[in-house]
Amino acid sequence: MREIVSILPEIIILTAASLILLVDFYLSDKRRPILLCLTSVIALLVAAGLNSYSCYVLYFDDIKTIPQMIFSGHLVFDVKLVLFKSIAYLSLLMVYIYSYGYLKKHRLISSEYYSLSLFSLLGTLVLVSSTSLLTVYLGLELTTLPLYALIAFDKKSTKSLEAAMKYFLLSVISSGIFLFGVSLAFGVSGGFTFTEVAKGLASADIVIAKLSVLFMLVGVLFKLGLVPFHFWLPDVYEGSRTPITLLVATIPKIAAVGMSLNLTTQVFVNNKDIWQSIIMYLAPISICFASIVAISQTNLKRMLGYSAISHLGFIGLAVFVSSYKLSIYYTVVYLLTTLGVFGIILASAKDNVIENINDLKGLREENYFFAFLFTVFLFSLAGIPPLAGFFAKLFILKALMAKGYIILTISILLASVIASYYYLRIIKVIYFDLPEKPFKGSTSIFIKSLLLINAVIVVFLGIMPNLLYSLLAI
Repeated sequence: MREIVSILPEIIILTAASLILLVDFYLSDKRRPILLCLTSVIALLVAAGLNSYSCYVLYFDDIKTIPQMIFSGHLVFDVKLVLFKSIAYLSLLMVYIYSYGYLKKHRLISSEYYSLSLFSLLGTLVLVSSTSLLTVYLGLELTTLPLYALIAFDKKSTKSLEAAMKYFLLSVISSGIFLFGVSLAFGVSGGFTFTEVAKGLASADIVIAKLSVLFMLVGVLFKLGLVPFHFWLPDVYEGSRTPITLLVATIPKIAAVGMSLNLTTQVFVNNKDIWQSIIMYLAPISICFASIVAISQTNLKRMLGYSAISHLGFIGLAVFVSSYKLSIYYTVVYLLTTLGVFGIILASAKDNVIENINDLKGLREENYFFAFLFTVFLFSLAGIPPLAGFFAKLFILKALMAKGYIILTISILLASVIASYYYLRIIKVIYFDLPEKPFKGSTSIFIKSLLLINAVIVVFLGIMPNLLYSLLAI
């Protein structure tokens, strides 16, 4: 019974995702958009509530004995996961709210959008809770399979279809490589749980152990989008409809961070010399490469795609220094700023075509409020104090300095300075360039209030950075 109660949030998400597909046939065209959105939002709120409540009911008395292994050691339930899952629920909730106006305006609301996104969330929840390579792969595929269809959501766009096909092919290849590493790990350990595999890799032949870790690491690096496994990410950002881009920028990133933390801290724990030496080079290369390439981009979403690669490089560095707190801290800050940026783009794109950076000309004149909030979020992404993005980067750089990586720290600082250019270029377009066409705007007070709260949180976490950092110490 305890095991069933532990996964009640996942059961709610699964039920809602299946129910949405079934009831869609009986909904009128007039009521369909709001009912589908409300059903998904209610499911997320109920699941988030059960997520916290189940932790309290089941484990309040023996909180120090957590983590608790469930389902024969294939899943785990602990306090850290409650926080991690809460981030996922809140992220998808904000994606739905920010995307609703755009989807309704362009008549893109459908049961498939909400159902597939909930299934992708379910895969993320399974992935971050995994303590077995079997459930890791199950969560991995459940996260990515719905995204193939969602990226190709706009059937009339050749860019969307191309991005979906590229993501599908590269993802299949990376999954196959990951499975080959799993098969080698099973061969030397005789089991799939993290404990069994870690012991097996520690005592295995050094060549087999290195190959197994290397192949599984490829799967992790592809999902993170680090160089040279990044090719799909800018194309997916550019080719997808903006609500789908926002979805891809949030939920899969949570899954990738959870997967990388699980594998590096539990499966590869006895093989640090292998995976750390790889991430130590690929993470800073990703930051430098993305920062330079993003300068030449004119498409706004493609530029944000390269920006994501750079930020994922910082998360890779947090994984490299084996810091759970730093990884989650940076992920939370990145998600907050990304949600804010795309929230403004979606609110503006409801009445305007926002594809290229130059399409933001006139935003200041039409909506100074949006222009100001956009500036706050971009400054945070650039790492300018006193915003949350500055301290997220600072904590990682301090951790690198503490371990003696002076040259690496300096190179990342230089790359961050370069990266600030393309964020400042957007601000220059918003504030100083004259619009080529009238910029329309009609956003509800509710969306404006949410965006303001989003920006206030980013500023607040910059003023009091240790608040979230201490919360992650549980």
